[in-house]
Amino acid sequence: MIHLQLFGAFFKIGLFTIGGGLAALPLFQRELLALGWITPTEFIDMVAISQATPGPIGVNMATFAGFRVASYSGAVAATAGLAAPSLIIIVIIARFMKDYAHRPAVRHLLATLRPTAVGMIGAAAWFIFRE
Repeated sequence: MIHLQLFGAFFKIGLFTIGGGLAALPLFQRELLALGWITPTEFIDMVAISQATPGPIGVNMATFAGFRVASYSGAVAATAGLAAPSLIIIVIIARFMKDYAHRPAVRHLLATLRPTAVGMIGAAAWFIFRE
């Protein structure tokens, strides 16, 4: 059951994150603390470890948190949950982007996502500095 919870929690984070791992930090914090899987101090340590190890910070954090909760199988469940939404969305976008990329609404949407990602990264930085 814990593996489904890990997959679901990280699937939700992966689904609503735009801008990469740093932009996901507020979502990681909210989910992991709300579920009682880590403490605020452990969250700061997790960010530091994830930054220091090779690879994307989001994947590192999911793997670390999953391992902490349910060992190796938890790490796999959490990492798969984080990656699954991106994989699904990219496959769908790739299917339709060829036909719609030239439309102004699509270009406007993509231009709007950039400042949103910057804002989420700023929120993550604010949390780290505040702690």
